[in-house]
Amino acid sequence: TRSIWIISLIDSILNLIEGNSQYKNLFHDVQSNKNKNNGNGVAEGDDEQQQQQQQHPEMKDDDHDDDDSDAMDEDKGEEENDSIDSTPPSKGADVVPNEVWNFLHRSFEFLIDLLSSFETRLHLVPYLNSIHFALRCHRAIFSSSSIYHQEQSQNIRLIVQLVQRVSKLLVFPIRDITKTSLSKRDVISQYHGRASIVQKLCHRHYSNQVPDIIYAGVGLLCNNTNDTGSSSYISRAFGGLSTPQILDLVHRLRLLNKDEYETSENHDNDENTTKKKELDRDFFLDIIMDYVTI
Repeated sequence: TRSIWIISLIDSILNLIEGNSQYKNLFHDVQSNKNKNNGNGVAEGDDEQQQQQQQHPEMKDDDHDDDDSDAMDEDKGEEENDSIDSTPPSKGADVVPNEVWNFLHRSFEFLIDLLSSFETRLHLVPYLNSIHFALRCHRAIFSSSSIYHQEQSQNIRLIVQLVQRVSKLLVFPIRDITKTSLSKRDVISQYHGRASIVQKLCHRHYSNQVPDIIYAGVGLLCNNTNDTGSSSYISRAFGGLSTPQILDLVHRLRLLNKDEYETSENHDNDENTTKKKELDRDFFLDIIMDYVTI
């Protein structure tokens, strides 16, 4: 029962971070209810004002000027209060209610506590890695279209710090089964072994398309420094593969299930009505880079 609850909690975190449609509606619903509760009769006053304007249209312009001056005064007071807590979101950005931020903060702190214990991280780390939890959180937070990216406040800075801490705990150099620490040589050997597996699969299935991957040194593939640009090198080296082929490679690495995605192979043969995920080339490349880079 506890494991099911934790999995449900993780799914809720990802749905909120990635901004699925149902949770975007939740943002608006919570915010609208919050505004109604904090309105103190403002909404009723607006309704009465609209009725008066309909009955006396000649009063519309004069009342509009007075309302503008009152609104400017109210905006000043609101700006002074908001500046204490956080910088207001950009124009047109979705407003994330405080209830959502509190839930995310407490949930990440709870995951950090679970990952900090030997007894719980033994079962939690494989699941979080299987769904690419840290990678998906990073992509969602730093996405230019993300509603969290638009709100430059203390809340988003705290979320970034919590996600980075979860990421470090997921790759913490320790054998969870034996509870023994890994040396630097052990960690490097582990990632070099992963890079060799990628090269062998590319040589077996896509030898003509990606020769730069096959004959590259494992140190170049595993290097995550800004000087050599490991991420850009992998992106360029895999330029000869199409998006379905990259998905097939990720599937052969046992990092994703390609049956969950919409491809030409399962589009005609799939009899189920389950909605397929859209292909995302950048996401597939990020998975490979996260798998091989140190």
